[in-house]
Amino acid sequence: MLSKPQQDNLARMVIGLISSEGGKTIKGISDTFIPHKDQSNLNRFVTDAKWDYRELNRRRIKLVEDELELANSDRCVLIIDNTVVERYGGEGLGYHHDSKHGLVKGHCYVTEICSCSGVSYPVDFRLYMPEGTSDKPFMSKVDLACELIDEFDAPSKKDVVVVQFDEWYFCGEVVKHVEDRGFRWINEAKGNRVLFYGEERLKVSELTNRMRLFFRDVEVMGSSTSAWT
Repeated sequence: MLSKPQQDNLARMVIGLISSEGGKTIKGISDTFIPHKDQSNLNRFVTDAKWDYRELNRRRIKLVEDELELANSDRCVLIIDNTVVERYGGEGLGYHHDSKHGLVKGHCYVTEICSCSGVSYPVDFRLYMPEGTSDKPFMSKVDLACELIDEFDAPSKKDVVVVQFDEWYFCGEVVKHVEDRGFRWINEAKGNRVLFYGEERLKVSELTNRMRLFFRDVEVMGSSTSAWT
């Protein structure tokens, strides 16, 4: 799939990302190697790729799953979340809210991580392009999350897949895509979040109170919580 020069560039990118300090730029990656090669080769490898990212990623995932012997797993958790990378230039640049640092200028990625048999590994990601920052058709973060869910393949055909996401992705569209795949889902939502139960419009707290008879108190990691019985 990759020619010998492309394999060399990929190896340099991976090693450089690990070993370079500060901003992870092409120049910074190139400068980690002695003797230096022409930086333009790495530039073209990234910006004018003649290789298929999706196919390369599929092979990476298969290698991870084979090496970790996940073919016999029976449950995996698929985690959908955002990752903000601070940047000051580039297509798709915008201001994004980060839970730790507040408002950050940079790129926002919708990320997908699989947790299975006691190990976690990245599956895929999509760069979110705010409206007006790219010539490409606009896709919301919810659209990107649904695309990741639709394309996910569990390590094992026996896997029960549970999709976990935060309140940002708690909407009818995401839930529908999850359930259409036959997956289960789990989400943490505030009590005042509005849901539709049939044709009825309810807050989460109101629906929880109605279901209280079906819950029992249990202890999880030293804390008391309620669980469906």
